[in-house]
Amino acid sequence: MKDKPNPVAQFLKKIWNFRGKSLLQNFLDWTMMGLKLAGLVILIALVRYIVMELRKDNYAIQSFQVPKHLEESGLTGTVLAQKIMDEVSIIKNATTIKSDSVKFDASLKPDIDMSVMGIGFSLETVFYYARRIMGKKERSVSGDLTHIGNEMELTLRFSDAPKIRVSNYESNLPIEKRVKKLMGAAAEKVLRWSDPYRLAAFYIRKDRDEEALKVVRMMLKKRPNDRKWAYLAWGKILVKQKDNKGGLEKFKKALEIDPNFESPLRNTAWLYYADNNYKKALPYFKKLVSMEVEADELADTWEGIAACQYYLKDYKKTAEAYQMSIKAEPKNVYRYSNYAGFKLSTQKDTAGAMKLLDQAQKSVPESAETYMMLATMMYLRNDKEKVLSLVNKALEMDPDNFVALQYAISIEFLLKKYDQVINTGRRSLAVGNKTPKSRESIYYGQHAYNYMAMAAYKQSRYDSALVLIKKGIAMDTTNGTPYTTLAETYLLMNRREDFYRNISKAVKKGFKYVPQIFENEVYKPLASDPRFLKITGLDVAADKKGVTKQNKAGK
Repeated sequence: MKDKPNPVAQFLKKIWNFRGKSLLQNFLDWTMMGLKLAGLVILIALVRYIVMELRKDNYAIQSFQVPKHLEESGLTGTVLAQKIMDEVSIIKNATTIKSDSVKFDASLKPDIDMSVMGIGFSLETVFYYARRIMGKKERSVSGDLTHIGNEMELTLRFSDAPKIRVSNYESNLPIEKRVKKLMGAAAEKVLRWSDPYRLAAFYIRKDRDEEALKVVRMMLKKRPNDRKWAYLAWGKILVKQKDNKGGLEKFKKALEIDPNFESPLRNTAWLYYADNNYKKALPYFKKLVSMEVEADELADTWEGIAACQYYLKDYKKTAEAYQMSIKAEPKNVYRYSNYAGFKLSTQKDTAGAMKLLDQAQKSVPESAETYMMLATMMYLRNDKEKVLSLVNKALEMDPDNFVALQYAISIEFLLKKYDQVINTGRRSLAVGNKTPKSRESIYYGQHAYNYMAMAAYKQSRYDSALVLIKKGIAMDTTNGTPYTTLAETYLLMNRREDFYRNISKAVKKGFKYVPQIFENEVYKPLASDPRFLKITGLDVAADKKGVTKQNKAGK
């Protein structure tokens, strides 16, 4: 006799079967929904990619044909195609203000295979037919490099432009260098045809002014749509050659073509400013601030307005312009320090300057420049130890900061930390040796040697002081200041004739002595020295001062 089925067990089994099917069905439903969503996302991304590719108007650079022996040396067709793109990019990067009129792209990446149901097609196939349907022409450039005897020649073939050919006969150069020179020459020819303003800007930057002028004249003659860019380049060439009047004339010609052309507006404003013609500069600066420009350029323009108003003695508008400069670029430490400098020098508003620098401390991110600004604030408070601490923090963030190094040297000397002066001076000179020689590096080098020599003679190390200051003088013999330190060293060594001779050199080279010099411990004994007073002209100053006192007494 069979056992009767348990009704409770049967009920539970039915419930379990029902729930199990529901869970499985739900899982399958959610899986299908997820797959559909993923497919939709992929489809949208694919459509977007195709649309973006179709919008591109680039020239596709195809792999070059090259001789077998060059391929074997690693200079394959793909490598050369990439090299020409690199050379074109180097030239284009000479300027960023002009939009890129002709772009190049590499057709060197592998195509994406999209075989479906045994039918093979790829994205390139899709792009090809899509372009055909839209009526867009294929734009490509191919090339071949030949190397026969001493001649190496590159030919570039554009799908819709003239053929470009360049040669190189410098067979004494290594292959790599010959190829690089060839590619550079080819890139210049490509840009001469496709984007001549950028080529002109590149030539200007490389001090190839005559070649830049040839490009400018070609633009004026053959490219009427680029005339404003031609005049802009011409103006820059003339300003670079110190012909500001000629440069101004060319910038104005560019503005006749396009009155809202930002670059010549900016150049015209600053040229008038440099010529002390502040009334003429102001309208150009004001037009610039009404245009949509980058924050840093807008802040610079407001500072230009501030400077013009300052020299026109409208201090209220000067302050307003400085405030707008800070508003335009609130995280730039120099905007605050320039305004603070104005408050101190013109308005004698030390409290206002301090408040402004406190505001900057809260707004500006931590940087070497921020610490330098805070150091300036501490200097105003006459806290030299704190100044040095902040300058050292700036040097922690930027060890090669020339300005911070000079500041440190000066403060260390005031604090009579002479060993530190010499160590920081050496550090400054090491940084200077790593940078290209310039007026700035020479100035800072002399500054370092000058303070190092004074630190040495303060320690009675006169021979060391002489060696150091003579090295400083050798950097620029036209500057009179180091000769005064040399003279001071001789005075402390009791070599009076050498002292007088170098004081005379300092004066002839432009150094001006003022009566306050006698507050300096070294010069105190010379206050009644007739020979020193005569060489420095301080005897005349003393006479004038005496006459003034007599006249006042007579009145």
